[in-house]
Amino acid sequence: MPGSRWTCTTTIALPCDWDRYAEGALDDFSARFYTYLLSRLDDLPPRLRAIAPRIAAHDWLGSYRDRASVDPAVSRIATRLSRNGERLVDCLTDLRRHEATIGAGFDAFFPQLVDHVQALRGDPPYASP
Repeated sequence: MPGSRWTCTTTIALPCDWDRYAEGALDDFSARFYTYLLSRLDDLPPRLRAIAPRIAAHDWLGSYRDRASVDPAVSRIATRLSRNGERLVDCLTDLRRHEATIGAGFDAFFPQLVDHVQALRGDPPYASP
């Protein structure tokens, strides 16, 4: 499951080090995201529509800033997968073992991602930390 390691990496790197990657507070971003998410419930797939209010009410995005919240969250996600959920949980051991290396890769990748998206949108360039 190639996306599993990516999910674990972004779940930890972005919220834990939010100030390094984004302008503004994570709480402000999360609040805007939840407002948008809840305003579009009719457009969501049924399963996401059912849990979206809980995602917002329990601030799932903000909770990931604390690494201790990540493992239980990934385990819950794994139980909802139709197959290979155990592979998602298995990535947590690798993530912990290689967290510094994965973080360095994310540090190199994220500015490239932002530059690419801004180029697509016509936004001004991203200022790397």
